[in-house]
Amino acid sequence: MNDTECGCAVRRQKTQSSRRAPDMEQQDTAETQLPMDVDEERSALPRTFSVAAAVVVQDSQESELEDESVHQGNLADSSQTSYSSKMSKLLCWMVDHRPHLLTEEYRSTSNQGQAARARIIRELLKRRVRPINFEMFTSEDLKEYILQMMEKQPDLRISSYNGLRSAVRDIFRQFGKLDLHSKLDAELADTCRAVKNTLADQPSSTRTKPGMGKEPMSFSLYRTLCKEMLICNRTEYIFTRTYLILSWNLMCRSGDAERILLHDMAWHDDAMWINFAHCKRDQGENQRAEPRSIFANANNPEICPIFALGLYWLTFKASGSGKLFPGNSQQHRFVDCLQRMMTRPEEPSVLRAGSEASLYQARRRVAAELPRFSVTADDIGTHSFVGRTAAGLPVNSTKFALLPPHFQGERDATIMSAIRTCFPTLPDALQGVAEHCLASVVYHYDHLKQLLDTNHSLWSSTLFQSSMFQVLKRRVHCCCAHESDRYRATGIPPHVSLLLKQDNVCQQQDKICREVSFLRQGYERHFIQQQDLGGQTGAAQYLVISREDLKNMFRDIVNETRRNMNRQNEEQAPSTTVAAILEA
Repeated sequence: MNDTECGCAVRRQKTQSSRRAPDMEQQDTAETQLPMDVDEERSALPRTFSVAAAVVVQDSQESELEDESVHQGNLADSSQTSYSSKMSKLLCWMVDHRPHLLTEEYRSTSNQGQAARARIIRELLKRRVRPINFEMFTSEDLKEYILQMMEKQPDLRISSYNGLRSAVRDIFRQFGKLDLHSKLDAELADTCRAVKNTLADQPSSTRTKPGMGKEPMSFSLYRTLCKEMLICNRTEYIFTRTYLILSWNLMCRSGDAERILLHDMAWHDDAMWINFAHCKRDQGENQRAEPRSIFANANNPEICPIFALGLYWLTFKASGSGKLFPGNSQQHRFVDCLQRMMTRPEEPSVLRAGSEASLYQARRRVAAELPRFSVTADDIGTHSFVGRTAAGLPVNSTKFALLPPHFQGERDATIMSAIRTCFPTLPDALQGVAEHCLASVVYHYDHLKQLLDTNHSLWSSTLFQSSMFQVLKRRVHCCCAHESDRYRATGIPPHVSLLLKQDNVCQQQDKICREVSFLRQGYERHFIQQQDLGGQTGAAQYLVISREDLKNMFRDIVNETRRNMNRQNEEQAPSTTVAAILEA
């Protein structure tokens, strides 16, 4: 054996040893698809060069398979299924109307029935058999197909045509013909715009509803859903409620919520952060982890995400898989539970009327609210504002600055023991999240007591059965941003900060009015007594005393107000004005 053959043999051995068993079937399939000219050239070459050529071709095929595997990882299963379905319909049409553009394997299905032909074409696509002659394929062929689609199915939305455009691009990409697709895609974009205008110009009696998807889920429906699922004594609805509330607050797709990992969750300042390493709108090379803020809503516990997460972890223990919602097909589990909840005959009419609700509708509703406030997701402060808005906090009220329920003081041994007892399987990195979830459940105990039956499964959880509950209840606290030194409030817009200052000034004014009223009542009683004892002389003496005492009292009140407002770093204009009036 010469040096060249030895080198080839070593290379083959390394390639075979690094090859994993699950890839064998794909490699065999790829080998059977080698062009015929490669086999002929291999037989014509000497043995040494034939072996080397085989190894090079095999390595090239393995590289293509790896690239394909990486790309398929960027496509959701639903997208792959949708592309395959749309392409199989297009190819079935081309068998009858454009057979000269197809390869021999696809043209041979012309003698099959429609069902058998579609099945064979789907199998050929699955095996990645080249379907068309890409150099001959033009946009005019697709336009003809789209026109026939519009005639047969006039109720199709523009999203169906955009999906076909994406499927065509994907088939060009699979066979390395993206350079030929650029001009075709530009022409297809014009075609899709023309289709959109055509659909918009149809008479209102025959066209479908404008826009894409269903109507956004109303906030009242969302709140009623969360309340009814909390009342219902079934553990599956605790899961469904948590899934819905987190998806609403994250404004994410149901598949993204299913992929949330425990190590992607953390507590920062006054909110919980969840990092999304994968987003449908950002699948390129610049893909980055995108933190999203989730805020508590202590004013409305039915839709509070921190409270919902606490109840979820009291019911379902965290698993070793590292996923927030462990198991397979949690998205389908959520959809099934949600539909069962909304179609129950004993549920309120608002739920039965919205039985077609979906997470897509929820995401549209939250997103529809944000343009009213002219926000853009460019920085963490804006993310926090969006998080507070999605949590349902009233944006034109001081309650928008509510902090999450929390335990007073630092996280001591009592709090740590309660976290380990109630959430024993949570990792230590989630202690901040666990602490605030536990505080929210304790804080809303009275609300749960009014809402739930005495035989509800939540009452049998570790928290409510242990003696530490009363200790925790005495320490739990909830306040606004300006009343706490522990938290740095985030996402507070300027107008809410002004509302907080105005509210503080109003409270100080109310205090002044109460004290003045108290003094007035006291001096009126003193005046009556002086009249009984000394007549008119007492009245004159009363007037002198009341003037001096009132001036002194006003000065004391103004000084106290000034000191309080200085401590809070607020403007002193109101107090200075009152002081100037008194000294005049």
